[in-house]
Amino acid sequence: GRVAGYPRMIGAAGSDDALTWTRLYDQPIFHMGNYDRFDSGGVSYPQLTVHPSGAIYMYYYGFSVRTNTAGPTRGIGLAISEDGNLRNFRRVRKSV
Repeated sequence: GRVAGYPRMIGAAGSDDALTWTRLYDQPIFHMGNYDRFDSGGVSYPQLTVHPSGAIYMYYYGFSVRTNTAGPTRGIGLAISEDGNLRNFRRVRKSV
């Protein structure tokens, strides 16, 4: 479950047997968005797909901080890593 006081961010792990997992990086690969964005409270449930070009598309669930009532309070986001590096995702702000 979620630990109070710790925002949800997306990390990366790898496994050879799907039983034992090891973190690939010490830090998260994807952080929550700016205060005025739908994902300002956290990001979770990533789904990745690799494009034929080698780019990685990551769809994720985002939710806003409780005090952000100006826009959507949750939604599905898209981030793309053009070079296929898990640490180089950028948010897509428009339709793809």
